[in-house]
Amino acid sequence: ICDNQDVTVTLEQMISRFEFRFTEKKNSFFDDIKNIVKIFIPNNTLAWISKPQIKKPLLDRIKKELSGLDFNKIKVMRLQHHLCHASAAYFGLAKNMNKKYLVFTLDGGGDGECGSINIGYNGDIKKVYSISSKNSLAALYSSVTYLMGFKPHEHEYKIMGLAPYTSKLYTNDIKKILYSFLDLEKDDGLDFINKGSEKKHPGFELGKKLRQKRFDNIAFAIQDFSEELTIKWIKRAVKKYKINDILLSGGLFMNIKINKIISELPEINSVDVFPSCGDETNSLGISFFCHSKINKPEVSLLKNFNLGPKLNFNGKKIPNKLKKKFKFETIKTNKYKKIAELLAKGEVIGNLEGRMEFGARALGNRSLIADPINSDV
Repeated sequence: ICDNQDVTVTLEQMISRFEFRFTEKKNSFFDDIKNIVKIFIPNNTLAWISKPQIKKPLLDRIKKELSGLDFNKIKVMRLQHHLCHASAAYFGLAKNMNKKYLVFTLDGGGDGECGSINIGYNGDIKKVYSISSKNSLAALYSSVTYLMGFKPHEHEYKIMGLAPYTSKLYTNDIKKILYSFLDLEKDDGLDFINKGSEKKHPGFELGKKLRQKRFDNIAFAIQDFSEELTIKWIKRAVKKYKINDILLSGGLFMNIKINKIISELPEINSVDVFPSCGDETNSLGISFFCHSKINKPEVSLLKNFNLGPKLNFNGKKIPNKLKKKFKFETIKTNKYKKIAELLAKGEVIGNLEGRMEFGARALGNRSLIADPINSDV
């Protein structure tokens, strides 16, 4: 995060950085880094080493490499994976410093955890519950994604989208299989329990049990199963900690259907989800955490998620071959009414607006838009 300034890398710089991995051209590399540091890192900002989980040989190597940057007082801070997720949500989204927030994180795993429950209050965040990475609901979802022939940790949204094409009527037997691998502990406990024989990602064992099952039924089962466990977990935590304003982060909460159900729970007063809340925004989490620890406690730090380059559109520079294939139009007023009219006519629209959005989800500024109801599109 560089004070809202654009940071660009030329092709030549990119090539030189790849070359650096295989050569000893360290002087020019460190010179480039020094320049970036001088421009974008305030002089009074220091981090510290706090119980590092990095193994000592690797830590020594990192320190040695950093010594080439001429930092006299450089120290390294390492924030635990799920605390990064939680910090992104609390410091980025909380509206009121004087209100308590219950911050939930769930993902495939990081630094030995796959989930956590945290309390954010008065500009500080405290972890109150941790879930071991071997008990990961998101990892089970990713295993199903892989077994269905998609890319795990990337194509889970396709499974989520496929789920509504069947119903509970055909999926109860598959859900029983999933519950034989993972469940919540009994008596209102908050831990997920790995019931698989290998106590790790199910992989081959799950594949054998799902053999001969229909793909759409599998998709419905894993989505419905994940909704049930996540909702039950959140309701138990809200009941235990008596905090009704909640924040969500971590890759599992990229599942918007789960988020919708959470937002409708009568126990919940308010809910907000960090945008693009996979590992790509952990850099924001540690930045927010450091800012609040080193400078001053502060929340609502996420003002805008359109962090990419600005749109500099020049109609005169559009190649003629593109002008023949597409109609280009700059709309300054009543833009969304115009878009709605075009969609109703069955047109396909490429929308370019403002800065490019950051993260894994298109938010409209660089989007192809069409009407899915119209079978002619």
